[in-house]
Amino acid sequence: MAVLCYIIMMNNLAFVSNHQDAKQERDENIMASETQRETLSRVKKRLLRSFPRYNSILKNRKIIDGGDNTAGGRGCTDGNNIWINAGMSEEEQMMVLAHEAKHIERDDCGKGVEDHELWNFVTDAVINDELESEGMSVRNGVKIEGAKEMGAEKLYEVLLKKKKGQLKEDEMTQEIVA
Repeated sequence: MAVLCYIIMMNNLAFVSNHQDAKQERDENIMASETQRETLSRVKKRLLRSFPRYNSILKNRKIIDGGDNTAGGRGCTDGNNIWINAGMSEEEQMMVLAHEAKHIERDDCGKGVEDHELWNFVTDAVINDELESEGMSVRNGVKIEGAKEMGAEKLYEVLLKKKKGQLKEDEMTQEIVA
C-alpha cells in the first residue's frame, strides 16, 4: 500500500511539474507575444510618422506576428490582415509593413492570374522599386531595374511569355520597350 501511494504521489508530482512547465512556457509565449505586439505597434507608428500616406491603408488593419511562417520568412498579406516576422529588425519590419500595405493598396492579392508565383514576384519587384523611390531602404527583396515604370501587368506579360518559351532573349527588350 505504501508503494502504491508513493507511485501515485510521484505521478501527481510529475503531473504538477509538467503542468507548471506548460504554464510557464505559455506565460513566456504570452509575454513574448505582448512584446512583439508592442514592437509591431511601434513600427506601425514610425511608418505612419515617416510616411503618412500609409495611414488610410493601415488604419483598420490587423498587424500580426507571423514569425517564420510568413512568406519568405518576412511578411505577407491576404488583402486584409498583414503578417510580419517580428524577429526582424524594426527597420526591416517597417519596410516589410510598407511593402505589404502596397500589396493591399494595389489590390493585387490573389489576383486571377495564370502563374500566381510569377505575379507575386513581379508585384514584389514593382513595389520594391516604388518603396526605394519613396526613400525607403529595401534589403533582401526582389529587384528589377525600371519595374515601377514598366508596371506589373506589362512585366508579368513579358516574363510569362519568356517562361513559356514564347519569347527569345533578344526579343525581351523589344517587348519591354513596346
